[in-house]
Amino acid sequence: MRLIELAGLWRNRRLDPEQLRRVQLSRLKAVLAHAAQNVPFYRELYQASGSRPEDIQAPEDLTRLPIICRQDLRRAGQTAVTPLGPGEPPRIEISTSGYSGEPLKVCLSPAERRRRLLREFRALLAVGFRPPDKLAILGPQRANPRGWHERLGLFRTRIIPAALTAEQMLESLQEFSPDILWVYPTVLHPVAVRAGWRLSRYIRPRILISSSQVFRPLYRERLLADLQAEPFVMYAAMEVGRIGVECPAHNGLHIDADAVYLEILDGQVVVTSLENFTMPIIRYRLGDQSEWIEGECPCGCTFPRIKAPAGRDADMVLLPSGRRASIAMLDYALRGEDWIEQYRFVQEAPGRVRLYLATARRPDETTIEQIRARLIGALEEPLDYEICLVERMPADGAKFKTFVSLI
Repeated sequence: MRLIELAGLWRNRRLDPEQLRRVQLSRLKAVLAHAAQNVPFYRELYQASGSRPEDIQAPEDLTRLPIICRQDLRRAGQTAVTPLGPGEPPRIEISTSGYSGEPLKVCLSPAERRRRLLREFRALLAVGFRPPDKLAILGPQRANPRGWHERLGLFRTRIIPAALTAEQMLESLQEFSPDILWVYPTVLHPVAVRAGWRLSRYIRPRILISSSQVFRPLYRERLLADLQAEPFVMYAAMEVGRIGVECPAHNGLHIDADAVYLEILDGQVVVTSLENFTMPIIRYRLGDQSEWIEGECPCGCTFPRIKAPAGRDADMVLLPSGRRASIAMLDYALRGEDWIEQYRFVQEAPGRVRLYLATARRPDETTIEQIRARLIGALEEPLDYEICLVERMPADGAKFKTFVSLI
């Protein structure tokens, strides 16, 4: 049954635009009707706003419905979840990472969870996961039951939890010798440092997948120069599962348009799940920033494309004028400083940022002042930077934050 379902998912990648639109509209109407009838949060939301889900006759009509955010679902609690019916199997509860500081519990049915895993496998196949390959996932701890295919030596997968020490993770990677390495960038960072930025002496993956966070430019360049692996970006959110995956043509990320409907409003990603009935996610602002890519993709997949998300609202520096700028501009100011093992920007006020640098050796004052000068010139409006040297950064769990706003 799962093979048949996977085959159908794979065929969806070649649907013509009109076929895809019909699939989206059919699933969208079903989700909206269910939410309005069975989920108290949405029923009350639409009544209060005067919205009528039955008026949605095309995906573009979604603009008639209100946009929600994580705080709305956190406040709603169980009223955002479909009540469990008699004889239904227990729900599966998963939690978002809390990277934004506000973790959210998401409820799925076993069938919805299975569908997510199949879409995740489809994404891996799309980037080149082959039957004899070994896949190592470096990130949060999660269950990894061995299927029949692994017992046959096919699509072998090992999850290496971030709770291990850098040395333990490196040993596990070396012992497994993966063909594909799928990482949270900040989980891989201490491993790369432990390897002296020569991971290629321990592993030789053919493909490097990053997800959950944006690879900082200087970190990505340094890593790829060593590993010589083909890089791919995957885009997902715990609320809706897989959203998009970079294709082999490396011309943007193809959206899982048979499972999510995406809007980009003033650069902000708003997502609607076409599969979540247990806990519907409708016009949900993720906080990510991206933009559409027009035209057909040479890879043959007909799903629409976006640029790789540039980061979240939480990764934006607040300038004295009230405007915001990407933290990536400050990252570039640290380019080439190989003595920096880890760093974190903490914004304490619109005009003031504190930079913490974890270093293996102490730089001289000239180097510090050169960095300060580059930081001051990195943004359109100069900020006051205090640079602090530390031996190590405090752990944040699987996702280390390179930027924290205290404003």
